[in-house]
Amino acid sequence: MSAEKIYHSPYPDVKLPETSCWHFVFDKPNPPEDKVIYVDGLTNRQIKFQELKSLTKRLAYGLIHRAKVRPDDVILAFSENTLLYPAFVQAALASSLCVTLANPTYQVDELVHHIKDAGASVLIVGKPVFKMAKQAALKCGITDHNVYMIEEQDHGGHKSIWSLAGYEELEPRRLSRQEAEQQTAFMCYSSGTTGKAKGVETTHHNVTSVITQLLSIDPSMYTEKERWLAIVPLYHMYGVLTFILVTPYCQATSYILPRFEPELWLQSIQKFRITTGHIVPPLAGLLAKHPIVDKYDFSSMVKWSCGAAPLGNDVIDMVEKRTKVPLRSAYGMTETTCVISVTRLDNAKRGTVGMLLPNMSAKLVDGEIYLKGPNIMKGYLRNPRANAETFTTDGWMKTGDACRFDADENIFIVDRIKELIKYKGFQVPPAELEDLLLSHPDIEDAAVIGVWDQEQTTEIPRAYVVLSARAKGRMNVEKEIIPWVAERVANYKRLRGGIQVLDGIPKNPSGKILRRLLRDRSGWKGVSLKL
Repeated sequence: MSAEKIYHSPYPDVKLPETSCWHFVFDKPNPPEDKVIYVDGLTNRQIKFQELKSLTKRLAYGLIHRAKVRPDDVILAFSENTLLYPAFVQAALASSLCVTLANPTYQVDELVHHIKDAGASVLIVGKPVFKMAKQAALKCGITDHNVYMIEEQDHGGHKSIWSLAGYEELEPRRLSRQEAEQQTAFMCYSSGTTGKAKGVETTHHNVTSVITQLLSIDPSMYTEKERWLAIVPLYHMYGVLTFILVTPYCQATSYILPRFEPELWLQSIQKFRITTGHIVPPLAGLLAKHPIVDKYDFSSMVKWSCGAAPLGNDVIDMVEKRTKVPLRSAYGMTETTCVISVTRLDNAKRGTVGMLLPNMSAKLVDGEIYLKGPNIMKGYLRNPRANAETFTTDGWMKTGDACRFDADENIFIVDRIKELIKYKGFQVPPAELEDLLLSHPDIEDAAVIGVWDQEQTTEIPRAYVVLSARAKGRMNVEKEIIPWVAERVANYKRLRGGIQVLDGIPKNPSGKILRRLLRDRSGWKGVSLKL
């Protein structure tokens, strides 16, 4: 048996930082004091670099001396995007705390689970979800003293984070290399697309490494001239990396919007002359097909940057054609501190997610990509079973993704290993059928799963689609789509499980399809043809 081939990054290794996230971002010899770093996209309130640095140190002092937290305690953020979100996260890092970030759409019981699982003792909460957070805190035995609202002043008898910020500043403690490699900085939760969400422990070294790896590939894309729009959730590792850390590190300017609204998003791109559009696949789908896009000017933009889940070539082509802006794809997951590979605008091949970042290695085991690198997570929180299933005894992390490399070592995503449909021994990647369906003018969004056919004793592909505006109201659109697909794929890939029209495809906030919710749907009222 031949040895497995080890793929190494084609980029030269880079020297990695040996410090904390806070010092990595703020410890600069000639800081640009007057550079605007954050702008509230609704109110135009600004925070400059020096103000941000001072505020994080003042909040850090308050956390230690007023909230009485101790190093290594866990602080939980539960909020939509706000101007002060990056400041209190950086303050927690300056205090040697671990920050866990919760989805602001959680209901009470979901938040209770997150608080208890992460072991959080202090909650920093957005005003719109404050009442819910108080209920969850009560169930977890957390007193009012340790629940703060993300506001600049107290409200309704509730303390704001501003009550923590006096005049005193905490001087953040420097970490040794060993401490940076071991101390958990962030605890985001995996998407739960293949099971219950798990706490992912990301160290200071993971974070500073991946930023250094990423920026070394094309430093010209990360300068003080960049203007970004923070519409990606800040509780997601994509948002953490791009807007909480890279923005101040590069002295870029990020405009923060509290939530996604298509018209507001597009208006803001035009109004603020955004240079790079950081997006996830659902937004790429909107850019590709929504009629509202034609109303707006994208002339300020240099590129779109899409992460979280792979995009099909047809979607990329439609986005680039409509907006006249090139799109760069990235591949990664929470467990790899967001990024594994990224395409370059000057030499990207169609369909690829780029080449491995510097300092990374990979190998393919039965088609699944295994990884090593300084950006690979410390592990899942208090979950030895999941860690044993994810890491090999010699340190490789299993991704669960089926991939391939071409001759130039570009990476191509085939699909999730667990999501491959097995039809009579043939492997059918759902992503391939989804890309094809999305190229149909009558389809706005699509998802494909495998369903069991008792008569044939095999899985068969079934599609769920959202119809485009032009197709809604027409009769029998589904019956037209099934033979259209059949003409374009091998026999074993045909939609033998039929098609069902939905109002929307269930996805997590980063755009990954929640196939388990489709599998859980009761009954079947779709269209199926004998193929």
